[in-house]
Amino acid sequence: MAVVLGILILLLVILLIPVRVSAGASSGKAPHAVLRWLFLSIPLFPRPKRKKTQDKSESSKPDKKKEKPKRSLKPLLAELLARFDRLSRPVQRLLRRTGLARVSLRLVVKGEDAAATALRFGRANAAVYSTVAALDRIFSLRVEQIEIIPGFAAEQEEYACSGEIRLFPFAVLIAALQLGFWTLIALIRSAGGRDTNENRRAQPARRKEEYYGKQASHQ
Repeated sequence: MAVVLGILILLLVILLIPVRVSAGASSGKAPHAVLRWLFLSIPLFPRPKRKKTQDKSESSKPDKKKEKPKRSLKPLLAELLARFDRLSRPVQRLLRRTGLARVSLRLVVKGEDAAATALRFGRANAAVYSTVAALDRIFSLRVEQIEIIPGFAAEQEEYACSGEIRLFPFAVLIAALQLGFWTLIALIRSAGGRDTNENRRAQPARRKEEYYGKQASHQ
């Protein structure tokens, strides 16, 4: 009994250790991300490059990619929040328990002249802080630093961002159990609703059979 209890406690402790994904990106450097859990450290990207063998005919052909129309940020955030509201409660709780920590952003914006730089500075502030508000509604967000600088004297635009995602395996297990329980309840209710509908549809036929049976007995 003590061995089983010790194994259960060990499993609980392991499930309470968060899975962390640290990521970052900056101008002039490739983005990087590393997954860490317990003693594991797995680099997600940049991945090692693989040599690709292409035919000469394929290499000579120019790549024709259709340019996708750009969508503004406001409708995208509204669509994201609408989809979040349509999720089931267990999934919403799981996302709310997912932490976005150590979030930092440094952005230097620059335009063709001072007026364009000021305009880009205002748009950047609106885009960044509206995105932060949307993420704070979905996740557990902790921002360390947000710095947006109008680069009147800068030579070019620059950016640097980093953050960490934290998720507890125990929260995933609880959400999966809740989702399975809710799905089972929904299936039981739908089956019960079908039985009641079939009984209601069968009642007129039964009444007719009883009515004609009584008339036949009287005759």
